[in-house]
Amino acid sequence: MAAAGLFSLICIAGGGVIARQILLTKAGEKIVAALRTRLFENILRQEAEFFDKTRTGDLVTRLTADVQLVQSALTTDVVNGVRSIIMVAGGSSLLLVTSPTLTAISLISLPPVFMAARHFGAQIKKLQKEVQEELGMTTTKAEEVISNLKTVRSFNGEILEAREYEEKVHRVRDRAIAAGIKGAYLDGSVHVAANAGLFAILAVGSSMVGVGGGGEITPGDLASFLMYSLFVAGNVASLSTLYGSLQKTKGAAGRIFELIDREPLIQSGNGELEGQQALGVSFQNVGFAYPTRGEVPVLNGVNLEFPPGSHTALVGSSGCGKSTMGALLLRLYDTTEGSIRVGGEDIRDLQTQALREKVAVVQQEPVLFAVSIKKNIAYGRSDATEEEILQAADAAKVTDFAKTFPEGLDTMVGERGVKLSGGQKQKVAVARVLLRQAPIVLFDEATSALDAESEHAVSTAIGSIESLYGNKTTIISVAHRLSTILRADRVAVLEGGRIVELLEGDIDVEALMEDPQSPFGKLIRRQKL
Repeated sequence: MAAAGLFSLICIAGGGVIARQILLTKAGEKIVAALRTRLFENILRQEAEFFDKTRTGDLVTRLTADVQLVQSALTTDVVNGVRSIIMVAGGSSLLLVTSPTLTAISLISLPPVFMAARHFGAQIKKLQKEVQEELGMTTTKAEEVISNLKTVRSFNGEILEAREYEEKVHRVRDRAIAAGIKGAYLDGSVHVAANAGLFAILAVGSSMVGVGGGGEITPGDLASFLMYSLFVAGNVASLSTLYGSLQKTKGAAGRIFELIDREPLIQSGNGELEGQQALGVSFQNVGFAYPTRGEVPVLNGVNLEFPPGSHTALVGSSGCGKSTMGALLLRLYDTTEGSIRVGGEDIRDLQTQALREKVAVVQQEPVLFAVSIKKNIAYGRSDATEEEILQAADAAKVTDFAKTFPEGLDTMVGERGVKLSGGQKQKVAVARVLLRQAPIVLFDEATSALDAESEHAVSTAIGSIESLYGNKTTIISVAHRLSTILRADRVAVLEGGRIVELLEGDIDVEALMEDPQSPFGKLIRRQKL
């Protein structure tokens, strides 16, 4: 019976271990999933300036390695810590019952333990934060090189990049070793203090046994006390190790919550733009300088109207601020001076999501995701029907090249659309705009990097937008090529951060080229558009 009862208790204890592990795993994974989701959501809320200053690899490290450290603390470290605390409390109670005098003597080891934990713990936390930061820089380097591997190989940069990556890895290694050394000092200090306490207990306890010590305790009591002391000392040492681990976790957690608590500098307004009616855009005395180089103004007193349903081409030399005007319209940045109005409303008073729903963009280098052509077209219109997607693909001439692929529109485009040519990617981007049917369309030098054949194909696709939605869509083209410029009914020339010329109606290119006072004519001659 006794054996059966003991076996039952063992089985119950085993079941408790299983239940504990399952519950802690579930709780830890749920907490970490919620933490990672909240962190990612808040990263997406940040303004463009934040991403100008923050490395992508650092953000990825916070989402992965930093969260992984927190996960370990919430599962393994918590279990071991609670168990050790219970063991220390129980063992200390037995020590107190066995001999209050020796228990008081054993306490002499606690102040050194606390001092060592405080001293080395702060250093461990600081070093671990440096480890995570260096790891972020290492991740950034790896992402940058892998994403641009064709360029690296074209210039035989493999050895150079491998060497630079090795240097970054070594910096992570050195910081991690330094943190490990401080942890070793903490463990060693606790070990010395604990064993010094045991030595004191043995010295005093031996004098308390027998006639010389007045027989205050028996040899058996001293042996029991020493065993309990070893038990407590072992768990105190375990707690010191966990404390060092906790300091590492605090360094990682600090980096996580620093981002979770960060409020974006650009705050959304409350206004909305109703319906899909044509919307005009107005730049009113707009001045702007990028926050990372605030001493260099990009725009200076820009005043320009984009009437509803018009097609305006923005032209100017490289770096004059054409693309910047598009970024300000999307409110990726806020103007330094003046205001931008859409439909008569100051964009700072509008909900940022509501504003961006009214603007569709075709970028110079279109960004495609590693999904199918169809899903890339439907990006931004989750409610789009199959028929609407096919209509947009046909109008943008995407179907023409997609039908040459075995899987058609379901063809996976690869990371960043690497399986498609530049012209094909631009057509997909135009189809995305067609599907969205936004009242404002922005072409940011959409044909400048294409060959003549691809440019013609994309221009034809752009013509689809004009023919289908031209009566209600304001089109803004940031243009370099004359063929693109001449599609517009208005041309605004940007120079020195200001609008220096505005042409409307039929544009006589030859006459402008002969006009020495025309900024547009000068631009044509200088850049050979």
